[in-house]
Amino acid sequence: MKIFKTLKLILILLFILSSTYAVPKLSAILIIVDEYEDSEMNNISESVKRDLGTMGGFLNIIEKRNLYTVNKIILKGKDATRTKIQNQLKSINASSEDIILVYFSGHGGMDSRGTFLVTREGTNLYRSDIEKYVKDSKARLKILITDACSNDVEGIAVARSLRTSKSSKDGKYDTIYKKLFGEYSGFMNLSASSEGEYAWSDDNYGGYFTYYFIKEGLLKEPANNWNEIFASSRQKVVQMFNRIPSEQRTELRSEGINSQTPKAYSLPVLKSGAANTEIPVPPKKENAIINIKNTTKKTIEYFVEVESNDGKQVLESYSKKVSSGKSLSLSKECVIYFSDGNEEIGYEIGEGSYVFKTTKNGLIDLFPEGQTAEISDNYTAGEISSILVGLWEYDTPNEDLYAEFYDDGSFEIFDEQDYVVDQGDWEVYEEIFEGEVYFTLSLLSDDGFLSEYDIFNEDDYMIEMLPLEGDSDALSFLYSTE
Repeated sequence: MKIFKTLKLILILLFILSSTYAVPKLSAILIIVDEYEDSEMNNISESVKRDLGTMGGFLNIIEKRNLYTVNKIILKGKDATRTKIQNQLKSINASSEDIILVYFSGHGGMDSRGTFLVTREGTNLYRSDIEKYVKDSKARLKILITDACSNDVEGIAVARSLRTSKSSKDGKYDTIYKKLFGEYSGFMNLSASSEGEYAWSDDNYGGYFTYYFIKEGLLKEPANNWNEIFASSRQKVVQMFNRIPSEQRTELRSEGINSQTPKAYSLPVLKSGAANTEIPVPPKKENAIINIKNTTKKTIEYFVEVESNDGKQVLESYSKKVSSGKSLSLSKECVIYFSDGNEEIGYEIGEGSYVFKTTKNGLIDLFPEGQTAEISDNYTAGEISSILVGLWEYDTPNEDLYAEFYDDGSFEIFDEQDYVVDQGDWEVYEEIFEGEVYFTLSLLSDDGFLSEYDIFNEDDYMIEMLPLEGDSDALSFLYSTE
């Protein structure tokens, strides 16, 4: 009898402990309007899909690190209707320690009633209505982010940092994520732009605010408080507007559009109730020692911009060239632009040593000194294979296709009607080029056709596949739908 009572007490204790340490739930509703009934509104489709990759990738990391139980609902394509969106918002179910995240990417606008988001069929869903659904939830932390991409911009290079998101995947920022999502409460209500402004985007990086708030702000080197993350991303978005070609910027200003300024209607507070004042972005260093060596066989023309700390003024700008084998020196933190041989790209650079290198596919890129090209310094072929396992989406000119890579080494490519258009075996293998390691994806179809692609990426959930010479078809850009 005593043994029975002891076992009963142990079971009760285990139940209490399991309840106490249960992983909290994060419910995410991602509204991705990438397929409007009015085809003229689909000018931002590619950008919106990139936003899905950004948000989905971040949530995947949170879930894989077992920080939270993630319940992810995606309303995309034909499902992004007003009725389905409202029904999903009405069904939000969260307990007092849960987190809810509602994210919208698509077209938006403003009328006498206020700011609205445009659903698939072209109807307006007012932001205030979405706010009410979110605020009415019992969740401890409520998050609403809208990136209503009113327009895309061509001919402008996004200034990226040279950091990657591998540290977040490996758990370096687990403590920060636990604080951001576990120790804050209230309503974080963010818009990519203020009333009367456009929210800008492009096809490679998606909405500028989403890119800087999620990728740069949360994945690459996050601060340990929401205020600083928002302030930094807002500054970078303002800087992006100032890089829009001058003729286009002048035209916008004639229409009364002078900037894109992300807006925080409200920010969460620490559960202790401590005041959460906005933390300014640390100022740029007055002097910096920056050295960049050109290890390519080409003369590289580069353009430098030094901006004020608030991002509203360009203090200095100039163009120069650096010959093959030569180095250039800079004395201020800046943004440097150059052509990779295909398009203009830009990086934010601070104090340190860097090198221009020619990658295996013949493009030019910039790397911190000591870092090998592309992703070979951070990954093995096995790790890349594990990243690829799952469902991915990529675009062809006329239709959306999906690729599923299985852990048994097989793959299937199918369309929206689940019709399999290709299948076979896949593998990732390493190659050495000029002393550096590169990775190649090999697809061997059942009909004997072999396709090979160079793999490189900025983030581990957005992988670009460039076909090797001779391939006509390309998995030009893949992003996880899981």
